[in-house]
Amino acid sequence: METSLFDDNEAKVDTRHQWLASFCDMLMILMIFFIILLSPQAVVSEAQQESKEKLTEALDELKKSAEKEGVADQVTIEQQGNTAKLTLKNSLLFEPGSAELSAKSKESLDLLLKSLKPLNGRIFNIQGHTDSLPIANSRFKSNWYLA
Repeated sequence: METSLFDDNEAKVDTRHQWLASFCDMLMILMIFFIILLSPQAVVSEAQQESKEKLTEALDELKKSAEKEGVADQVTIEQQGNTAKLTLKNSLLFEPGSAELSAKSKESLDLLLKSLKPLNGRIFNIQGHTDSLPIANSRFKSNWYLA
């Protein structure tokens, strides 16, 4: 008979709860992952806060300019954190079926854009859309080309 260094009773280990160690490790890793994922959103640097404040001031000035010009009902301003969306209705800029800015719209745009001067250095994304009236000139084949 072969002898063992350990008693047979000592060699038996309760393995029923060993999975808990792996499970706890996995939970800890998931918790750390989500903390790292969400923490940059919670930390706002002074530069970001200053940038947001400048944007808010410029947009407030823009709203005042729009009200002063009497076009506040044709201008929609939405601020989303450090970005903003400015929507100008077609009737403010163009006559129906036309591709040329009206004289009044040029003046209004000049005043509105002066409000955005403090935002120098920002990136602006400009999109244009047309109305459904066909263009009545030879410069554009259709509204699609005009847009």
